[in-house]
Amino acid sequence: MKSLNRYTVAYVIGVLIPVSALIGIQLTHSWRAHAAARDAMSSLGVVQGTLEAMATVLMERGSMNAALIEGQPVSEARQQELQLARNASDNRIAELLELHRTRSCDSCRDVRATIQHIARTLVQHRAAADRLIARPRALISAQELNDVVVIMAGLIPALEETALDNSAVVIRHEVESPGLMTIAMLAAGLREQAGLLGSSFMPAQVQRRPLSDLETQRIEQQLGRVSQLRALLEVQLSTHADLETRAYPRVQFEYFGAGLEYIETLRHTPPSSADSPSPQAGTQERYVPLMQSIVDFRDEVLSVLEKLLERQRVNAVTELVTTTAVAIVLLLAATWGFTKFRWRLIRPFVVATEIINSINDNAPAPISGAGYRKEVRGLFDAIQRLKEDAIAKSRTEHERERLIADLATLAETDFLTGLLNRRAFHVRAVALCASLHEPEQMLTLIVFDIDHFKRINDSYGHAGGDNVLVAVAQACHQTWRRTDIVARIGGEEFAVLCTVPSMAQASAMAQSMRRRIERLTVPADGRTITSITSSFGVVCARADEISDIDALLKQADALLYRAKASGRNCVITQSDNPAR
Repeated sequence: MKSLNRYTVAYVIGVLIPVSALIGIQLTHSWRAHAAARDAMSSLGVVQGTLEAMATVLMERGSMNAALIEGQPVSEARQQELQLARNASDNRIAELLELHRTRSCDSCRDVRATIQHIARTLVQHRAAADRLIARPRALISAQELNDVVVIMAGLIPALEETALDNSAVVIRHEVESPGLMTIAMLAAGLREQAGLLGSSFMPAQVQRRPLSDLETQRIEQQLGRVSQLRALLEVQLSTHADLETRAYPRVQFEYFGAGLEYIETLRHTPPSSADSPSPQAGTQERYVPLMQSIVDFRDEVLSVLEKLLERQRVNAVTELVTTTAVAIVLLLAATWGFTKFRWRLIRPFVVATEIINSINDNAPAPISGAGYRKEVRGLFDAIQRLKEDAIAKSRTEHERERLIADLATLAETDFLTGLLNRRAFHVRAVALCASLHEPEQMLTLIVFDIDHFKRINDSYGHAGGDNVLVAVAQACHQTWRRTDIVARIGGEEFAVLCTVPSMAQASAMAQSMRRRIERLTVPADGRTITSITSSFGVVCARADEISDIDALLKQADALLYRAKASGRNCVITQSDNPAR
């Protein structure tokens, strides 16, 4: 009976230990969920503070642009508006620094140093802007104005970068409604790009002149980025019907509607004379308020996200308290039950056995637990083997997916230049034609190749020729937009498919690429390859007129051959005369 007593005690301990372990695991899980929700709320506060700081700096940039556009003398109201915007920026940045001081994390010190550097850069930039504002507008160069915009624009991504770790924490803990943090960050990016779009007009407005080709190209690029962000936003909003129908329509109406219409008006409004008030001087009053709908939409998304995270935090606290209470009750009940079982059922058998043994002096037979251990050990061995098999299978699946992705990339990428190959160009061109919603939309196909490429290979070797191809590919990345389809379709032949509103603009883009190639200097085995020229063929067609991409390529090739016949280093469009 002594062995039975020991077996009972061992059984009680054996049951209590795993139960206690399970309760401990559940408590740990609940505590981690609570800590995660708390960290997510804290990180969301940092992200909100950063986005608000970004918004105030953007407003300051708008006020600075308005002061420059207004001309001399700058009105007292405009000066007060600029000073108020600067004070708001300083206050938000100071609040953001204080927010990071109150948090204890490994990267907080580096983030504080970055924000302090941004604040110092902002002060220096204001001094430079004030000097420009004080000068006669006729004495300010376009480069100085562009530098003002570029420096101010560079502060926004630097601020945004300080919140990346915190936004990742929030995204990781968006359990109930994933994607809200992404929508908020996209909205912040849209507000930044919308502000940059308005600032792109500032140099021309200050100098009372038409937009330059470079400024027009920058505006087109900004419009493209705005369109991309809008598309990404609408994809994310497709899973959040409440935001799509409640908050987003105002952005569509005010900014994507009236705001972009105003941008189109600016693009086609002739400049005012130097001694007359600028018709574009109302940008701060007309365009900037329309961007407020983006900020309000972002704030509403963050508000919804904050409520969801708070609900998660409350649920986590409730779960933690409930789990703790249940664990205590279960442990007390189990301890009480096993104690009662031992004393009321086992102890009488033990006493009776001792009495019997004292009479008969017979030793109790031992109780072996060897079989029990073997079964448990075999069960866990089997589970371990299943786990190992699952891990091996998972690794194999991941490797297979990676190999498939690598093969897909290799199948459509030219190995030397990194551009699309001819097959991928054809597939994407067909897809682009099919995706256009307006049949009258113009598509432009530009085919060009490097003049006398065989002579380059003969003079500098195939390695030199390869260097030239790589340099031309890099020039393509610098010239064409992200939305354009660029490919190497032959040895030294390249093709670009893009959407432009007119043949004149298509020709201008081709000329820009031709001049960029002409300026290339390419190293080749200790020597330098210069005077690289190229010939271009440009074809424009409406989307509903394109039935065969290969036919369009043949037309562009024919124009390319005409460019070769016309002396090379020129652009031939569907008109008869080559443009150099």
